[in-house]
Amino acid sequence: MNKRDYVYKLSKLIEKYDNLTEKEREKKEANVRKDFIDPFFEILGWDIRDSTNSYEAETNVGKSGIVDVSIKIDGLVKVYQEAKKWSENLHGKQIRGKTKISEPIEKQLLQYCFEQRIDWGILTNFIEIRVFYIPEDLEVLNLNINE
Repeated sequence: MNKRDYVYKLSKLIEKYDNLTEKEREKKEANVRKDFIDPFFEILGWDIRDSTNSYEAETNVGKSGIVDVSIKIDGLVKVYQEAKKWSENLHGKQIRGKTKISEPIEKQLLQYCFEQRIDWGILTNFIEIRVFYIPEDLEVLNLNINE
């Protein structure tokens, strides 16, 4: 695929989002991942149907829980990706667990990555993408399609 193809496919995916009704924008995070985030990564070249070597949805990460997507290179997990609903502020807080403690929304992803020694984490609701490099505790990218 050349640059024009990438731009065209990404613009069509963004156009699909822009044309959603308010009711359709109330989708659960699993639907956001399936309908928008997975196609986004497919455009970027990941084989989202190859759970063995490339892109695996809903991966168990031990006692911590289930990460939405494991992205693999040469069959080894290199990136965890957590999907959120469009209504969730990716810079806000969320209530988690039985204790109902409020914590930064990225904490779940960072915890998964740290515990499993995964260097890269992506937090996204498709509208916004935040990329973290875990060993340095850095947010290295923050993109918003509305800006």
